[in-house]
Amino acid sequence: MQIKKLSEILKISFLLIFIFSKVIFAKTFYVNSINGNDNNNGLSPSSAWKTINKVNHFPFSKGDVIAFKRGQIFTGYTLRPNRSHLTFTAYGSGNLPVIDGQNTLTYCIIWVNKSNITFRSIKCFNSTLECLDANNANYLTIDSCVFDANFHQAQTVYIGLSYYVHISNSVFQNAAGYTYPHGLYLGGGGYQIVEHNMFLNNQMAGIHINVNVNPNGRVPHPIIRYNWFEGNTEDFQDQATDSLEFYYNVIVDNPTIPYADGIIFSYEAAYSSFAPINAKVYNNTIIMNDSLTSHSAIFIYGNSYINNLSFKNNIIFYLNSHQTSGYFVYQQPGSGSIYFDNNLFYRTGGSQNNFASIKGTAYNSFSAWQAAGYDTHGLWVNPGLLDKKNLNFKFFLSIMSRYKMLNK
Repeated sequence: MQIKKLSEILKISFLLIFIFSKVIFAKTFYVNSINGNDNNNGLSPSSAWKTINKVNHFPFSKGDVIAFKRGQIFTGYTLRPNRSHLTFTAYGSGNLPVIDGQNTLTYCIIWVNKSNITFRSIKCFNSTLECLDANNANYLTIDSCVFDANFHQAQTVYIGLSYYVHISNSVFQNAAGYTYPHGLYLGGGGYQIVEHNMFLNNQMAGIHINVNVNPNGRVPHPIIRYNWFEGNTEDFQDQATDSLEFYYNVIVDNPTIPYADGIIFSYEAAYSSFAPINAKVYNNTIIMNDSLTSHSAIFIYGNSYINNLSFKNNIIFYLNSHQTSGYFVYQQPGSGSIYFDNNLFYRTGGSQNNFASIKGTAYNSFSAWQAAGYDTHGLWVNPGLLDKKNLNFKFFLSIMSRYKMLNK
């Protein structure tokens, strides 16, 4: 019996060694655009490679790490991971290493059908379509990166049909032009966590979720939390989720853009039956600053498949006392049920005009809103957020300091 047990232990031990051997012997390769040489072995900072082209064609092993020198700019080639289970990061001191598309490369980074890829501490800048484009990129990790579209491409990052994605501590900014200039476009997949990021000055959505690439149905249970949205035309737009959780985010409206909205639940015409359901939106702060026209903090399109949306414990605050056309909540006729409670609303000067419009019924006061069954435990009171620069959020200072560090 003891011999049999020993045999089983040995079998398990050899199996574990086999599984982890490639990870144990993974290597780190260094890339230096100034002092490197592609004829080097790349295995130390003193024998670093020079170009992304060398990285693209090297036969890496599972678990290998590719480190780019901080303070340097890498040009001429799109980074194309050639296998799964790789990490791309930075080494040395100084600013993030930059992959610069120089307004000539379509993508700074692109890959298809590769899983378990990690990007950490890299900046992508100035490509002509997307800073990063990934499809079927399961178990993707993005951390402490900057994606800057430089105001002339579709979106800073597109991730299509990818599951178990974790995006954190990063900046998505300045998407403009073309057709869909979003900060982060999640095109299908599911179980994605997006947290502690900044989405700034994107011509359309800071985050846009859809299923327009090989749709497999709604995107299951994405989590969007602890993010800062500012200066986007649409800060967050959901067109295809089931059981979204959107919480502890801060949205600061762009007062210079007509028809800018905070949170939008809508649908893609070709996939209207995948419109969002069962969403939970809670503990967010939405600051609207409508100096133009028709800004809504929460906008819900008229699609019967959009159903069972819950909004609780949010602060929605309008800065302008002369606001006459925007709404705290606007729901078009034809959509499904919504639930509001424990939310705090206020508009500078106290005006409650155009408080909400629900399926064609206007509510011009908070009391009328409550009488209709919404926000039974809600409040109409000044939260004291008169100046966005003085907002007292625990994570605000940390995320701003991280932004300054990353975005040099």
